[in-house]
This record gives sequence, structure tokens and C-alpha cells, in this order.
Amino acid sequence: MSVAPFGRLADGTPVDRVSLSGGGLAVQVLSLGAIIQDLCFGTGTGRQRCVLGFAQLDDYVAHSPYFGCVAGRYANRIADGRCVIDGTVHQLSRNEAGRTHLHGGTLGFGRRVWQIRDHGAGHVLLELISPDGEEGYPGSLTASCCYRITGDGELTIDLGASTDRATIVNLTTHS
Repeated sequence: MSVAPFGRLADGTPVDRVSLSGGGLAVQVLSLGAIIQDLCFGTGTGRQRCVLGFAQLDDYVAHSPYFGCVAGRYANRIADGRCVIDGTVHQLSRNEAGRTHLHGGTLGFGRRVWQIRDHGAGHVLLELISPDGEEGYPGSLTASCCYRITGDGELTIDLGASTDRATIVNLTTHS
């Protein structure tokens, strides 16, 4: 397991890459968007790549708003960017042709830098805080993503969220 700088966003925010391996499996995870940049496993004829990823941070920023990331606060589309929670209509940002709210909006989780909260030989735990009102969502929300390689060479992904108020959340990986 190693953590190394991967680059800096235009505003200077650093992005790290975490490399995990075990059981014949190797995965590289970026702090930007909790992106799975690379996932490989050993075969009888060599290594087999399982996901597509970019070699440079600039390519993720310029060409891929969701490539390999954890999409959220709400993955998928919300028609007209509106949702009703406990009888109250909430207007979310409309970032897809001005009609729908897609994958958490303009500042969705796939475009934000997650904090590395814990890491070890075969796991990394990332966390992101989304404040009340961000993209129109009610409630402050803390999202977590744990990538773990088991001894059998299996990658598990645990996504979680906690909030201080009724809201909607639907996290998924986009590899």
C-alpha cells in the first residue's frame, strides 16, 4: 500500500493516488472523486486490466466528469431537478442540458477531492462532507467509501452516508 501525489487541480488542491494490492489483485484509487483509476488481476498469461482510466489528472478534469468515480450525492437523473422530502419541494441544480439533475449536480461527488481517513495494506477509507444546501440538497451529509482487497483477491466497495436531516442519497461507483 502506498499513497503518492497524483497532481494538483487548477486551484492548487492536491490529488493523491493510493495503490493497494493483495491476492493477485492491484487497484489504484484517486482522492479526486474516489476514482478507481486502475484495477488489474493476475492471469496465467500476465496481468489483465479491468477498468479504463487516465494516466494524467488533467485528462480526468478535461474529458471525464464521471469516469471511475463515486457518483453522488444522488447518482442518476432527477427530472427537472426537483425532489420532495417530507412534503417540501427542493430545487436541485440542473446540470444536464438545463433539464435534469445528474449525478449530484455541478459539484457532484465525482468532481470533488475526498479526504483519505484511513489506509492500510489492503484498504483505503475516503470521506467527503457535503454541507446543507449544496446543489440544493437539504442536510449536511458525510459520505464514505472504503475500497478493500480481501485475501482471496476480491475487491469490496462499501459506500455509506450519514446526515443531520432528512435528505436523499444514492451513491454508486461509475467504473
